[in-house]
Amino acid sequence: MAIHQHPIILRYRSRASTMRPARISDCRTRSELMSDDFYNDYMRSMRMNHQLMLCTARPEKLTGGSGWGLSRESGDFTDQDVFGAHAIWPVIRSLDRFALPWPSPPGFDEGRSRAGLTQREADIMVLIARGASAQQIASLRRISVTTVRKHIQNIYAKLGVHDRILAVVKAHELGIVEFPAREAK
Repeated sequence: MAIHQHPIILRYRSRASTMRPARISDCRTRSELMSDDFYNDYMRSMRMNHQLMLCTARPEKLTGGSGWGLSRESGDFTDQDVFGAHAIWPVIRSLDRFALPWPSPPGFDEGRSRAGLTQREADIMVLIARGASAQQIASLRRISVTTVRKHIQNIYAKLGVHDRILAVVKAHELGIVEFPAREAK
């Protein structure tokens, strides 16, 4: 069974205007779920009878997309649970933006080499492009803020720039970072 058959994923794909948190019961009636192969063969076998999903990046075709799911064996998620999920949804989306790996652009290695950036500096450059602060980078990579700031100084020097915005633009020109497509809210 492929995850692209998940009722909530199908809902996110079919409704281009919304990515709000959703329960599986918002997508299918109980009788529809009981006749759904994915639900019966995969979800129920893993005791995920009820699920609340927070989509953080729109699923595209059969691949891509990301999100966080909460599952329960018994008792559906309440309207209050959905309201709470909606309240924390921006935080969850921010966590995804910083913490989850993104694929490197096609010219990443060549651009990193041309700029003379180390692997660590390139990693920090990607996090800078995502909007992470020095403190956030330090926490994510488990290094000191002082070390992060030193890496940032080295990045600026190697790219010939003096601030974050110019560094991101230069890194984009070199193929080290890509700007993600904007999503409809």
